[in-house]
This record gives sequence, structure tokens and C-alpha cells, in this order.
Amino acid sequence: MKKLSYAITGANGFVGSAIAGFLRNKKYEIFEIGRQPSKDIQGKQCFIPYSLGESIDEKKLGSISVFIHCAYDFSLASWEDIQRININGSIKLLKDAHNAGIKKIIFVSTLCAFESCKSMYGKAKLAVEKEAAKLGAMIVRPNLVFGKDAGGSIGSLNRQISLSRFVPVIGSASQVHFLCHKDDLASLVWKLSIAEKIFDEPVIAVSEKGFLFKDILKILASAERKKICIIPVPYWMAYSALRFLEIIKINIGLRSDSLVSMVNANQDIDFEPARRLGQKFREFNAETANQ
Repeated sequence: MKKLSYAITGANGFVGSAIAGFLRNKKYEIFEIGRQPSKDIQGKQCFIPYSLGESIDEKKLGSISVFIHCAYDFSLASWEDIQRININGSIKLLKDAHNAGIKKIIFVSTLCAFESCKSMYGKAKLAVEKEAAKLGAMIVRPNLVFGKDAGGSIGSLNRQISLSRFVPVIGSASQVHFLCHKDDLASLVWKLSIAEKIFDEPVIAVSEKGFLFKDILKILASAERKKICIIPVPYWMAYSALRFLEIIKINIGLRSDSLVSMVNANQDIDFEPARRLGQKFREFNAETANQ
């Protein structure tokens, strides 16, 4: 039986690189699709230049067994740009992969994507999910991915902790948040890629033990052997400050839309699909935070 080959978008990002590294360790052939090749690229022939919103030559996808779409342009702030690039661009790319005859397509979405979500990120991912499902793609929803050199929201929190011992907690901080180690997410994606059954429902990629936001901060600080002082900040104040910084184009590593996602976290979670895959998720703690 021919060994699977994988195409991955966003392989330069934290999540995409974790998936690519996991599959490389299993000796699969990896094709990266993106603006620039990662440092781990195996050769020029394994890199396909592409930017979201562009057209891709379907012939270049002809030898691909599994297509994994992770890429998302976080630099876009307006809904119009997000819709044009992240939504329409992703849908077009997934259709191109489907038309190229790729049998397994996996879309890496987010737990922030649900019907009553309020963030633009969640709404964008949900819109792509609906079209991806029509193509027979499988949906993975990770949330707060942690691990060594973490990116995304966890990376932003780590930077805040490194800069000051005074760390803000927004609002009541009463919602429970679920996390996922990068290697467990990669393992789940791999298991989906080799599964005989196509999963019709989104597969939630998180540990079943949830944490309050303040406890996540304390664990991250403990992992860095730092003591922090948590400062409660009203949501409206934090959101307004972040929006102002975005308007004057000052990037502090935390986006106002991420704040919306955190405050309006998805609490309706079905763990059963991941259980059926047999995927185990390590618990988030001071020891695993930077593994």
C-alpha cells in the first residue's frame, strides 16, 4: 500500500508546524503550501507557493493523499477583508483540493466556531466549516493550544507574563476554558487522516478538564517560575484599549477579537468524537505547559 502524502497550509504557524513535524517524524512525505517554506522543508519540490485568496494549480495537488488546511491571516482587522481572504479564500482552496481528487480533506477550525459565537474569528471559521462539510471534509476544533514556543493566545499570555508580574484578568473570569497540547492535536489530525470512517461532526480537540482563565495564568507563570499579581479589568475598558491600539497600528500580541473569543467561550462541548478516535489529551499543568 502506497504511503500517504500530506499537503499542509500554514506550516509556518504554531499549529501547522506542530502537525507537519508530527507527520515528518512518522516519515510521511510533506508538501507545504504557503507564502514561504518553513525551515523544515525537505526540498523545493515539497513547497507550493500560495497565498489565501489566490488560485492554486490543481495539477500540483495530484499526488497528495491528505489535504490539511490550517492557514489563517490574523493580520486582517475588518470583516470585509476577513470574508474576502480567510473565508472566500479558504473555501476556494478547499474546493480546489476536492476538485484535484484528494480523498481526505481536514479543516483545522476552532472551538470558538459555534452558532452563537460573537468573535469575527469564530464566525469566519464557522462559515468555512459549513462549506468544507459539503465537500466531505472533516472538521477539527482545537482551543488554546499550548506547548513549547506556543503561539496564538497562549503565546500572547506568556509574553504578558514575561513583561510584567501584573497581569490583567478581563471581566468576571468565570467561564471555563479548555486546552490542547500541540502534539495531541497533531496526533488527532493524523488519526483522522488514516481513519476508515469519515467523521461528519466536528471533532473537538481539547482535554476534558477545563480551567478558569485566572488559573491558566497561574499555571503559565508557574511553568516560568514567576509570581504574578492578577488585576481584574472591566471588559469594556480592555476591549476599548485594544481597539484603540489596533486603530493606531500598535501590535502588542493580543487582538481585541481574541478578547471577544475568550469572554464568550464555547461551553457546549461534545467530547465523544475524539473519544471514538481513541485520542488522549494530556492535562495542562506547569510541567506540560512548555513541553
